[in-house]
Amino acid sequence: METYTKHGKEADKCIQAYLDAAAKDIVKAIPDVISIILMGGYGRGEGAVLRKGKRYLPVNDFDMYIVTKKLLPDKFLEDLAIEISKKFGWGGKAHAEAFETANYEFKKFLHIDIRCLEESKLHYLPPTVRYFEMKYAGKVIYGKNTLLDFPEIKENEIPISEGLRLVMNRYMLMLISFKQDYIMDRKAISDEEKKILYYYIGKAYFTACENLLILAGKFKATYWERAYEMKKIYKKEFPETARKHPGLVEKIFFYLNYKKDMKPIKGDYVKEWFEARDTLGEIAKMALSKLLNKNIENKDWIETYRIMKNNLEMPYFEPYARFFLKKYHLNNFVLRWLLSRSAMAFFSYKYSLRMNENYKTSKLRYLRLHDPGVKILAMTFLVMFSIDENCNINKDMLAILNKDLKDVYISEYLNDWAAAKNNYLFAQRTYFLMRFV
Repeated sequence: METYTKHGKEADKCIQAYLDAAAKDIVKAIPDVISIILMGGYGRGEGAVLRKGKRYLPVNDFDMYIVTKKLLPDKFLEDLAIEISKKFGWGGKAHAEAFETANYEFKKFLHIDIRCLEESKLHYLPPTVRYFEMKYAGKVIYGKNTLLDFPEIKENEIPISEGLRLVMNRYMLMLISFKQDYIMDRKAISDEEKKILYYYIGKAYFTACENLLILAGKFKATYWERAYEMKKIYKKEFPETARKHPGLVEKIFFYLNYKKDMKPIKGDYVKEWFEARDTLGEIAKMALSKLLNKNIENKDWIETYRIMKNNLEMPYFEPYARFFLKKYHLNNFVLRWLLSRSAMAFFSYKYSLRMNENYKTSKLRYLRLHDPGVKILAMTFLVMFSIDENCNINKDMLAILNKDLKDVYISEYLNDWAAAKNNYLFAQRTYFLMRFV
């Protein structure tokens, strides 16, 4: 039996039973599926669980990739995932898909995420954290070991762009789990909401670690490997950051152990949320400075956003184009530019179709030669840093967010942080839940 958690054989048996049932239903729905790959926490052997009597309740979602001859429609995969989730008694919706209407409960938000890869294109997968993890820490739970067909991605080939995308993902989770009410009333939170809030605070520290390892060219496949590598190199590779944040490594290990056991944490969860936000923000500025070859570490967040808005797109995409062209021994600026611009147009087109499907907008309304995902990524920082620990709202940042969000989403001007946050999350969800990677 595979190792899915750090809780021992009984927890792994529980997860195995869920996975066997899910795989059976996937094969029934897709008889010609070539393989089913488990990634994420359980794929890495680091999945979180809560003990309920003699049973273990998963905390992580099940992240699965299926390999087929041809790509399957997103809607089909989403419906299949929800159907399987509901058989387990889970809500079946991704956290981001119900944040606006429901308080957090573990079973309500547990779900399966199923994505699809074409067998013939496995050799051409980009150097993302997702595929790096799958290659070196994923588990094939059904069929052929197609991980052997994934490209070899070296630990120093993960683009800085990947680190920034992870920052956006972690901030999105922090936003989902946080409410203004928590600032004014520390008791306005349930036990399960507090547990998941700390869980996502921990993810922010993990992503701080991930960004630093990407900058150092020493990325690893699992959270624990990353933590031990960071402990080894932190003071030597990042002396200034280590002086400013001497307890960062300890925070990473603290939250890794919390992720394992989910035992209650005593302390001020609001203060901890803002501290994690600020720490990750500083490290994100380090990554941006390196990627853009421009020192922005002392810029305020409005200026940082403007720099990202005007300068981030091509540096963000170019490393992926460079990795692809390397296979053909090509390193030509014009080819990298054309490939990057083509990717932007493709993602723009896919996003426009997604908006049409979800909101009945024109199919070409958001078609551009620019990628809406990079714009949404940049807006993340406006949302996160437009509120402070005393519940003061930066109206200037909120105004910019409202104005620019209209370029990529059907939003109205909302002079309210919670409502603007939800608008941002709707746009972020619509783009980044597309299954093109």
